[in-house]
Amino acid sequence: MEHSDKALIFDNSGTTPIRVVTKNGPDVVIEPNAPQWVESQFAAPYRARQASLKQLDAVAKGSAPNITISEAAAQHGRSYRGKVVDQTAHHALQESEDRGFVIHDKALGPKRDFDNGSYAQITYAYDKGKIPAEEVVQRIEREARSKAFKELPRQEAVKQHPELQANFAQLDALKKQIQGQHLTAAEQATVMDRLHENMARAIERGPVPGQSASTETDKSTPPTPSKDHER
Repeated sequence: MEHSDKALIFDNSGTTPIRVVTKNGPDVVIEPNAPQWVESQFAAPYRARQASLKQLDAVAKGSAPNITISEAAAQHGRSYRGKVVDQTAHHALQESEDRGFVIHDKALGPKRDFDNGSYAQITYAYDKGKIPAEEVVQRIEREARSKAFKELPRQEAVKQHPELQANFAQLDALKKQIQGQHLTAAEQATVMDRLHENMARAIERGPVPGQSASTETDKSTPPTPSKDHER
């Protein structure tokens, strides 16, 4: 409810609906005649969520008093990357390179555990208004990484997805191997394009169960030059 500008809650347990809660901007008013369920089902959880926001706001301001703190825009396909600084049962505080601190509402995404101090990519996705399973969100994240690896300049791709640095390092190693083979410049370029494409597809697929991501992309090895190339 805190994400809305205005909201009304009615009690429909009687013959005539009665308004029990009114929200107008930051002001929330609970009517005196509100039944008991309003306290347990709305008021107590609302207070807990407000306390959660204040707690994380204090953590962020404690690290840098003038830092920018914003709530994540929970739009389909929107991703945030950075270190998870702290969290509560309701929210997660993430340090963003270009946005200061971002507070995520855990209720707006799939259930996910974060480790404080670890890097995380938090992606919002919705399927017909519903929050999809974590596997769907992970697929969206992989597709975004694959597209960045394939289409963006290295510096921009790594800025958006720091984990791609390892993939580019592997591509550099493969390039050195290819340069040691008896291939023309045009043939080397063709092989590198093919390897780049194969690695992008591997990133999109993700690691095979029981296999690490690095092992999966290791399949992109340079081809052995044919006898025609050796002549």
